[in-house]
Amino acid sequence: MSGTCTTCGASGVDPATQSCRVNVAIDQLYAQTPRIQTFVVGFQLSGSSNLNCNAVHGHTVNSAVPGCDTLTTSTCDDVGAPTCYYDATDATALQNALDDVIQQVSSCRFSVVGVPQDMSKIFVYLEDSGNPADRQEILRFTDWDYYPSSNQIEFFGVSCSQVKGGAKQPLVVFGCPIVGG
Repeated sequence: MSGTCTTCGASGVDPATQSCRVNVAIDQLYAQTPRIQTFVVGFQLSGSSNLNCNAVHGHTVNSAVPGCDTLTTSTCDDVGAPTCYYDATDATALQNALDDVIQQVSSCRFSVVGVPQDMSKIFVYLEDSGNPADRQEILRFTDWDYYPSSNQIEFFGVSCSQVKGGAKQPLVVFGCPIVGG
């Protein structure tokens, strides 16, 4: 029955049901400033409609699953809807789900040690696992920026993806650039 976990009080659905209470709470979290998304990792093998609806309400459907991007709060529990929460039926699936969630919620802002005396002399490099031979300087405003109020550096675009994904390690230098890299 469509709407049982989403339209509380409609179609004879008791708004006091557990699924309605959970989705109302998830909606309230998302309505806050800043928004709080709810990621749903499920361990059940069937009966995923409530978990699907939780993920839709939390604005965190698994976009890697075809059809999940079209689910709404009115269709999330339809018969035949794809499994759009993070399905963790075994250890590998659980690890993959957690890795994906961490990737989505991790920030590209990092606190730096020390405070630069000269804002024009901040140099940022990316390198493979601490290997200086692979060190590459990246450009301010294109790849990164420094925020003096929080003493943080934020990475953008490909640089952000490489740092978040662990492919590159950032190196921040105040003062003089590293010769050769």
